[in-house]
Amino acid sequence: MKSLLKITTTFAATSALALILIPPVSAREPSAAHPIHDKLSVDPSQPERTGPLAGYSAIVDKVSPSIVSIMTISGAPESALSPFSGLNPYSRRGIPQPAPEMRGLGSGVILTPDGYLVTNNHVVENAREIRVVLPDSRREYKADVVGRDPQTDVAVLKIDAENLPAATLGDSSTLKVGDTVLAIGSPFGLSKTVTSGIASAIGRSDVGIVGYENFIQTDASINPGNSGGALMDNKGRVIGINTAIFSGTGGNVGIGFAIPVNLVTHIVEQLIDTGEIQRGYLGVMLGYLTSDVAKALNAPENGVLVNQVLSGTPAFAAGIKDGDVITALDGTATTELSKLRLEVSNRKPGSIAVFDIVRDGTPTKVSVEIGRLPEEGIAAAGPGAFGSPQVMPSTFIDGLQASDLGASEYREFGIPEDIQGIVVTRVAPGSKAAEAGLQPGEVITEVARQKITNLRDAVAAKSAAKNGTLLLRVANGDGTRFVAVPLI
Repeated sequence: MKSLLKITTTFAATSALALILIPPVSAREPSAAHPIHDKLSVDPSQPERTGPLAGYSAIVDKVSPSIVSIMTISGAPESALSPFSGLNPYSRRGIPQPAPEMRGLGSGVILTPDGYLVTNNHVVENAREIRVVLPDSRREYKADVVGRDPQTDVAVLKIDAENLPAATLGDSSTLKVGDTVLAIGSPFGLSKTVTSGIASAIGRSDVGIVGYENFIQTDASINPGNSGGALMDNKGRVIGINTAIFSGTGGNVGIGFAIPVNLVTHIVEQLIDTGEIQRGYLGVMLGYLTSDVAKALNAPENGVLVNQVLSGTPAFAAGIKDGDVITALDGTATTELSKLRLEVSNRKPGSIAVFDIVRDGTPTKVSVEIGRLPEEGIAAAGPGAFGSPQVMPSTFIDGLQASDLGASEYREFGIPEDIQGIVVTRVAPGSKAAEAGLQPGEVITEVARQKITNLRDAVAAKSAAKNGTLLLRVANGDGTRFVAVPLI
């Protein structure tokens, strides 16, 4: 993270737990015979558990039998460790030692009476042995991994048991910000721990935890060991699986994240059926649509920009083009890049998806047969992958200098031979070019929707700028994107 805060997955490695006890004011026990006793107002009846003042005990009683503790063992077994592993490492320098045995704690949710459970991928991904402890009987079961999905941090386990108390799942799409939620799990190994709060936000993405994010954010206290436990609504239905916290200390600060149960169910069903995830694939590089770019494209601002259509992909075959603005998928409006990406990934390969797009100011619809995402996916890296050029520049627009591409530039900067244009050599800090996100090393391939091969072409095409905004197409190691630079 750029600040002192960090994202922390809530899987706990076992260690000594420091407890600070609050001392009593006086060590003397109160006595019924003390004179003050007759003056105290005492009501020994049970708390109100019905009506508007009811607590959460009925919900907890319903759900807690379905929440298990998960213990993992990773690394080499103790018997495999070198007899020198506990000595001064300098005395055995150069001799590789097996990784010491590590034990971890997490949580899980019983999905079916015959022993299917869900937890986080990060709880079990490195484990060589997994044990599941039921909350009431304290009986341990050896668990097998049915399947894992690191991209959503979901894993499915199976234990050899029958008639288990399966949890009731809710519909996470009905959750609203401000709804009461409860988190239950085994923080620090303390099983059946319950905390309460609200849904602080929904649809959180771009958090940087996993590849596909659509988190429920909550202020219900979540701590190490809560990973894989349940986030429940006020009817005792599981609406999320707790996965991470946002913290500078590793402890709860009131910002926790849970995977929506609808997404969890989608992943679980595939893992149980096939042991793997088949994700939908469109084949485009998407970008955020700024008001300047939207204005230059004569498109609405409420959409997602297609920066590049990759050759030979489903989007290419269907006729989606660079510069299109996607405004809806199957009739549902889309304005957020991450949510559109998640929606496409959830589509079954071979299914048909209809995209509403705006191209050169004209709305149209495009039907696409969704493909299957290649296993390696598409990596996303930062801009400026061509390096920092050291060439004599020429001014193209205020705040930006660029140079023609010749044989030496292609070789020096490692630019692919099929890319033509001008290379950005300097961007003045605080300039409009800098504010637009242009960086040295990127190659401008289009100016005002016209392909260019040199500075002369770029200057000539600049005269076609509309509305005082110059629309550029820029290539770097990630692909291409559109950038709008105000000229006034």
